[in-house]
Amino acid sequence: QVDIVYTDLDLHSVTGRVADSDGVGLNNVLVRFTSTSLDNYETGSAGLSVEVESNAGGTVETNLIDGTYTVEWIPTAEMDASPYSLAGVRIDGDTNLGEVLLAEFVAEGGRVVDEFGAAVGDVIVWCKEDGFGGRFWSTSADASGFFALPLPQTDVICLLSPPATRSDLAMARVDL
Repeated sequence: QVDIVYTDLDLHSVTGRVADSDGVGLNNVLVRFTSTSLDNYETGSAGLSVEVESNAGGTVETNLIDGTYTVEWIPTAEMDASPYSLAGVRIDGDTNLGEVLLAEFVAEGGRVVDEFGAAVGDVIVWCKEDGFGGRFWSTSADASGFFALPLPQTDVICLLSPPATRSDLAMARVDL
């Protein structure tokens, strides 16, 4: 066991609010502060990551030491809201981040066809956020190869898995 005693840390109040695109406060959004540099520490010698959840009104409150941070707002899996990230946030006194509005999902879709242009039905489409909370969604293509899926407005990786009846097809990856 190692005991670490922090002395004389100059903590600053950091506040903000997170809301949906209509301005309604969002509860339980994870807000992650990750230091990219900390004052009074050599580069790479110290790091800090703090996670806090928004309250029912969307308010976020925490305390941080002086430094520069990347701040990520990560909605829960049940929310149809896109995550958001802001790099280079400077904390060197009490700081109000203001209000962050998380964008709604967008409808993504397409049609799965083979190399001859023929529709491929029953393809499983599985999509995952690249980073953030790693939320995922899935659907399947209809008999005509069409699929639709609401997805966040962030980088998403999708895997398309052909039906077992099409052993001539391989799994495909699509980055959105």
